[in-house]
Amino acid sequence: YLNREYGFWCAWNKLYSRRFLMENNIFYTPASHERGFTFKCMLYAERYVKVPLFLNIYREGIQSASRRPPSLDIVSGKPMYFSKFAADFENIMKDFAFFEERPDYKYRVIDAQLSEFDPIEVLPYYPNAQVMTPEFIKAFGGRVSKDFEEYAAFVSWLFHRYHLMYRRNLELTARIQQLEAQLKTIALNKNNLEVVT
Repeated sequence: YLNREYGFWCAWNKLYSRRFLMENNIFYTPASHERGFTFKCMLYAERYVKVPLFLNIYREGIQSASRRPPSLDIVSGKPMYFSKFAADFENIMKDFAFFEERPDYKYRVIDAQLSEFDPIEVLPYYPNAQVMTPEFIKAFGGRVSKDFEEYAAFVSWLFHRYHLMYRRNLELTARIQQLEAQLKTIALNKNNLEVVT
């Protein structure tokens, strides 16, 4: 699951046995929606089959959530959304001894899912000075205060710190890859030069 070897997390590109879903009480939930649905299916299924063909056509509507650009309202609601999402995934995993014995896997699964939201809906706000404005910080703080009350300051700090560090790590990783590519180019040029001489 963590290596995405089971297939994409979305629900629309899969076929399910209705009996299987009913027997295992697998339904969509408001928090984790199709991610939790497909994860639960994977945990309960005795087997699944990957078909190496495209057999359906998927069309996104104009009003699709995935087409909406990031907004203050979307981002300021993310801490509560992530909180409910993590709780829902934890609830799914509590029925499996594997996750009780290996809680590190429990949090790796949750982190893998949450980190997929960030590049589209959250990370564009960090550390873009044109987006991360005083108005944004104020709106974000107001929403978090409403949702988390006395824990609001900690949640705000944790959320901003995670994303600033995550963005910084992405930048450092990109720089390392750039330097590695330059070193390969230098090595190739050196080898070619030695061959010529």
